[in-house]
Amino acid sequence: MMKDNSPMSTLTPLNKKLYEEVLTAHNISILLLIRSYISEKDAEMISHSIKRRVGFCKLIQFLLQSPDFSFSQFISVISESNYNLGQKILNRFKMNAGYVINGDVEVLLNFISDTGSYLIEPAVGHNSINIHRSCPIGVFLRKMIVFLDKLTFSQTVKVYRLYQQYYLMDKNNQSEESYPESGPRFSSAVGEEGKSHCLNSDKPNCSSMNIDELNELNEMEISVIAQSSFTNPIITLFGISSIPNNDEKFVECLSWSHRQTELFLAEQATFLEFDENSALPPPELHRILNRIILINPDYPETYFVSYLNCLRVKEFNGALENLFQFFDNVNFVDKKKSYRYAALNLAIFNVKFNNKDSAIAALRECIMLSHESSDNICLHFAQAWLRYLNEDKRLELIESTVLKCDELELYQIASLSLQMCAQKLLTLGVDGNLILNLLDKSDAINAQRVLPDLTLRNVAHRAAIWCSYGQFNITFIMSQILLNIDTSYAVYGLKNYNTHDVCICICNIANFLSNVGKYHLAKMILSHAKDRFPHEFSEKWKLCEQILYFEYSLHCCLWNDAYKAACRIAAIDKKESILRLAELSFEKGDRVDAASKADELISLIGDYNKVDNYNPYYLLKAYLINAKAKSDGASFFMLQKSLTYAIRYGYPRFRALIQLEIAKLQLHLGFVTQATRLVENSSVLIFSEYRYDEQAAALALLAKCNVASVRHLNVSDPQRQINIKSAISKLESAKVLYEKLECTSKIKDVVYLQAILANEIDLYEARNKYALEFRKIDTEYGYTYNCTSEFYSSL
Repeated sequence: MMKDNSPMSTLTPLNKKLYEEVLTAHNISILLLIRSYISEKDAEMISHSIKRRVGFCKLIQFLLQSPDFSFSQFISVISESNYNLGQKILNRFKMNAGYVINGDVEVLLNFISDTGSYLIEPAVGHNSINIHRSCPIGVFLRKMIVFLDKLTFSQTVKVYRLYQQYYLMDKNNQSEESYPESGPRFSSAVGEEGKSHCLNSDKPNCSSMNIDELNELNEMEISVIAQSSFTNPIITLFGISSIPNNDEKFVECLSWSHRQTELFLAEQATFLEFDENSALPPPELHRILNRIILINPDYPETYFVSYLNCLRVKEFNGALENLFQFFDNVNFVDKKKSYRYAALNLAIFNVKFNNKDSAIAALRECIMLSHESSDNICLHFAQAWLRYLNEDKRLELIESTVLKCDELELYQIASLSLQMCAQKLLTLGVDGNLILNLLDKSDAINAQRVLPDLTLRNVAHRAAIWCSYGQFNITFIMSQILLNIDTSYAVYGLKNYNTHDVCICICNIANFLSNVGKYHLAKMILSHAKDRFPHEFSEKWKLCEQILYFEYSLHCCLWNDAYKAACRIAAIDKKESILRLAELSFEKGDRVDAASKADELISLIGDYNKVDNYNPYYLLKAYLINAKAKSDGASFFMLQKSLTYAIRYGYPRFRALIQLEIAKLQLHLGFVTQATRLVENSSVLIFSEYRYDEQAAALALLAKCNVASVRHLNVSDPQRQINIKSAISKLESAKVLYEKLECTSKIKDVVYLQAILANEIDLYEARNKYALEFRKIDTEYGYTYNCTSEFYSSL
């Protein structure tokens, strides 16, 4: 399945509007900081260390990308230790700011002109006290100098007085403020409560004005601004404080430039797509986006980021409303393009909420509009989603699409189509070599066209294929390979690449550790998954967590806990819940209820022709439980039927498990030789995987076959002694595996049989040891011993 927001790259509006640059008091503070940094180098006639220079550059980048801070916030940010600015530079900045405030406009102009004198051309050699004109700091200085050059003298005086009011605001307001956490990334700042001051809506911003506003501003208005700045309450970035004034409207005085808004939205959209943990928490991001919409209502990308934010918390109404708002406000040159991609994204939205019929209807509309406009890109995106939804016609659609995508150079869709084809062929029982060849072709496209997301998905597909074949060790290795791939992308500022495939591979590792009895490690792995995927894809690790808890409770005979876990699974996967309830009933000895639950699952899965509900895994598990729960005659019929399905769909693990059940039935009927041969053949695959419960069951059955093969011999016959000792040794190996899984009831059964066999060959010391061990288990756990007669009925 393709990424839910992959068409986002095609939704960039052609917004050619040029926004005016503004000169703010925050920008003047940055200019003074740059001048203080350079002055410190001039005073000491030395170059700053590389670490300090890197920290200073990160600090300036952070200040330029952030919304405007108050002066006290500005001081708090530059005082952070991670920037290594140094106390001398900080003191010099405060001193320079004091000179500007206590002096006149000439002092400010001298500081700016002196700073501009350090600009040099890029061709000039390296000099530690000069600034290249093409670097970010140089571009910023040139913009501010040009802006000031365009001002008249009276306008320059007004700018100077605005900076005085900006400086004096924090001096007169002694209330405590929480400052944003500084860091090299803009997202780390907006996650905190950046502060701004509240002004009357009919008065201009006290710290941010363009040239036209300066022309209209007179001396009286400046004094009114100064007075209102001291009396009005503080407004945080996330909400307005209670304002006691009567019948007055107040607005936030936030200086978010369009470029800062664009950077913030692009950064958050990237984080939501690739690394949810790096994005802001949903409530905070929601409040910030609402404020941005209030300030810049003509910026439609805000609605799309809000749509993505609603999707990750499954908020249906909010996501739908923001999606409509985005396409209502976006400015495409071709109006019909908005309709096409609106229908496509509406279909993706319905897929997210499992509204299949609505999604198909939207995709058909999108395909129709794409045909009318000859938009092949939108058409193939829609067809890719249609293939995902129409599983019964997936192969036909994929085959016709791969060649067209290659002609149109839509390599992402071509690679994705090959992976979807491999996924479908796996459920049909096609030869594994053909499936792996399709994935190899997809890998070639991914490598040639640099598609990292599909490369990771290919590894996840290979892990799933080996898991279906019962090779859990290879699944574990493939999952480790995926997690150890370097997926950090400096251009996006990402630390991790947290996608759907990464979450599945983490769950694969947790399942592997659970299968070998390392429950504490599996729990740690799932805790890591919780931290990396708190919202998106959380249903994957939640399902894995409940299955792990169910299996542990089942092994320890904690029936109530296992039942609760199975019921919780129903909220995520109904078929898995029914399957686990059937297993629980069988382990408790309630064969009737186990058979009933298995029949319910079979009817829920449906016939093979109903492909939408069909899943070979659940079908084979249901047949296997049904066969174990029924009588000998019906059991043999069900086992033969399930064996046929296992061979048809290419599930060797299930074939081995079914053969073990057939061997049990043959042993019960007296066909010892055939049962022994069947167990030995099946054990090759059972012992090649890493499921200790299945390996222990195979060892116990093989021990029973060894004992049954010498049942007709005399007690004193040496061959009988050898076979029984071999059986005791195999049971000891089975007991070790059960101990790792903490299956105390199974250990009790094995120890009981060991005591009986040791007594038959007069090993009284061993018999007493096993009897004492049995007594300890019975005293400590007190399990009801109800499976022994069935487990060892052939002995």
